[in-house]
Amino acid sequence: MSVVTAQCTNQVLHTTGTTLVSGVNVTVTSSGQVDNYNSYCPFVTAPYFIGYNFGSGSGTGSFTFTFSPSINGIRLNFSGASCSGIDCEEIRLTINGAHFPMASVGSNNACDPMAVLTGAGDLQGCAGCGVSGWSGTNITGFPISTLTVQDFVLGGTPNGSLFSLFICNGILPAQWLDFQAVLQADHTVALEWQTQTEINNDFFTVERSADGMVWEEIGVQDAAGNSDVVQAYTLIDQQPLDGESQYRIRQTSLDGASTHSEVRRVSRGALGGIHIAPNPAHDVVHISMAGLAQAVVTLRDQLGQVVEVSRDLEGDQMTLHIADLASGVYYLEVRSSEGVHSQKLRVD
Repeated sequence: MSVVTAQCTNQVLHTTGTTLVSGVNVTVTSSGQVDNYNSYCPFVTAPYFIGYNFGSGSGTGSFTFTFSPSINGIRLNFSGASCSGIDCEEIRLTINGAHFPMASVGSNNACDPMAVLTGAGDLQGCAGCGVSGWSGTNITGFPISTLTVQDFVLGGTPNGSLFSLFICNGILPAQWLDFQAVLQADHTVALEWQTQTEINNDFFTVERSADGMVWEEIGVQDAAGNSDVVQAYTLIDQQPLDGESQYRIRQTSLDGASTHSEVRRVSRGALGGIHIAPNPAHDVVHISMAGLAQAVVTLRDQLGQVVEVSRDLEGDQMTLHIADLASGVYYLEVRSSEGVHSQKLRVD
């Protein structure tokens, strides 16, 4: 069986409603300051214009794309982002309901100076630039059901920014099912990932970063090769970085082509004082931690999507009501001033 390399050439051009693009029903909605604009950098970033309305000034805006069925990859080009004095904006991506940090800058789009990649993985206009951007933000390797591209105004009245969207064709060497980074009691980090299918898949490389820009290899795992059943992999980072560690998995196929997983973050100092019980659980889960009222508690499924459940908070203890959840593995994420703690939760 040969690998079919993904080609991200199917451009999405409608700005509202549903249109069939390469066999996928793509529904487009928008909110805030948005426009259809085709004049600036027309062959690279048309037609989505966010953060600016003609004649009415700047303001945060976003476009949301819903894909049915889910797609395996996208490519985004950006232009027009500005950050000069108090007039500053950044582009943020949300995929499958969760913030998606872009792993690296793209290439020069031939229209603007290069924009800046923030520590949170967002695109920001370069300081003092009238406009900036980049091409070739490629996101592949896991099912994508929704995408939101938001221009967030940090201050003043920036120019607004433009982008284009392309859907990828083809069969990916590995279709990701799950990837989690879990802080252990001994302060090591367990990297756990699963694939739903593999085609001529060679190996996986675990990469770690302190800032989301410079990545180092910390381990390699052989892949199953060809598989149509779920495959599970684990690698332990015995010496995570002080403070926050960011992790991603690079998949490499037999022909040398590669894709990346989403990025997961873990803070080594985030474990102290957190107690989660029972685990496995059926009806409720109790979370105890000093200062829990100031923390953000999120429950995610194996695809990384946020799962909403009712909750009660009393002092430093929170109770999650999970009786209506399907049986399976979930992940509890607790974000506090000390960092991020993620723990696997099994629901029976």
